[in-house]
Order: sequence, then C-alpha cells, then structure tokens
Amino acid sequence: MQGKPPRSSLPLQILLSANAYYFALFFLGEVALLVYKNEILPYSDSMLALDVILLLILGALEILWIFLGGNGNLSEQPGTLIFSLITLVIAMVGVLYYIFWQTYVMPIDEIICGILLGIHGFQIIFSLVALSSFTR
Repeated sequence: MQGKPPRSSLPLQILLSANAYYFALFFLGEVALLVYKNEILPYSDSMLALDVILLLILGALEILWIFLGGNGNLSEQPGTLIFSLITLVIAMVGVLYYIFWQTYVMPIDEIICGILLGIHGFQIIFSLVALSSFTR
C-alpha cells in the first residue's frame, strides 16, 4: 500500500531559503543606508524614526512570511499558505515604501528593493501553484 505522493513545492521552498538569506542582506544594507543618509543628508528625527520603525515592521513581516510559507508548504495546509501570502503582500507594500515613499531614495535602494520584489513575485507564483496542487 502506497501513501499519497508529496505535493509540497520544492521551488517554493528553495525561494523561501534564498529569501531568508537575501532579506538578511537587504536588512543590513537598509540599516547601513539609513545611517549613511542620516550622516550625510538633512534627515529629521521624526522621519528617521518612521523609516527605522517601518524597517523593523518589514523585518517582522518577512520572518513571519518565511516561517508560515515554509510551514504551509511542507505541511500542505492551504490555510497557512493563504495567510502567509497575505503577509507577503503586506510586506511587498513595505518594500514599495522604500522604493517610492522613503524620505530619501537612492539608486541602491531601488536596486535592492527591486531584487526583493522580484523574489517576492516568484514566491507568489510558486505559492499559487502549490495552493492549486494542495486543493486538488
């Protein structure tokens, strides 16, 4: 008697692992850029506090997404994966803030945020594919 074959998505799991490493670099890069901008540019304390707080919230959302996305994928639970996708979309809005609405946007901000948004885009596609295989 054979069990059901696993339906979890290997590409999604690989992207989640890659995202964990890339986001760590992204976070450190944004912190370094905020320090640089604070030293070089006329940054008000309230705007600096806003950018730092939003970066910390984005970090928490990314950790939650990676944890829930991995759990939902490996346990083949559609509800967990859907909740993680909602978390990912909210995190993408946070990344968009750093591209468009941050106090000072440098070209390196646009590059590193664009790469993260690209990874997120692929994760959404692979999550939806995994969801469709879970619900069959």
